[in-house]
Amino acid sequence: MKETPNAQQAFEDYFGLGPERSIEKLVGLYAERKQNGEEVPSTTRSTIAGWSTEHNWQKRVLARVEEDAAEIRKRLQERSFKFRERIATAIEVDVTRLLQRLRNSEGEMLAESATDLEKLVKLYYQLAEQPLADRSEVTADVSAEMLIRRVLEGADGRR
Repeated sequence: MKETPNAQQAFEDYFGLGPERSIEKLVGLYAERKQNGEEVPSTTRSTIAGWSTEHNWQKRVLARVEEDAAEIRKRLQERSFKFRERIATAIEVDVTRLLQRLRNSEGEMLAESATDLEKLVKLYYQLAEQPLADRSEVTADVSAEMLIRRVLEGADGRR
């Protein structure tokens, strides 16, 4: 049977009651509104309960909640992706600055240890969703400066 405008409005009001919704609460809401002179779809519990059964309100509520949840997940994923891009860019800038300072200075370092640098590099590749070829961790007590100098010396030797 085709849903009437009153039944449609009742469903929307029912849904709008939130997670604690019930037919009784909707009947109470309509009774209050009617007392205040507002027009309402119905104040009869049996009519509203009939609409609920006939038009599958429970399934519709579940479907709408699932749609809303899917939309929220989608927005959060998009937001997370954009945030990860900004963080990756910031790490690229910082590492570029770190390497430039190392080339131009006498030992001034932004990272205090190789472990700090390693964490930045791992974070960068996680954000870029690219696996690291070498998953070994720096465990020796080596300064970031020494580690970067070794890397730069190795890169300069290969050119």
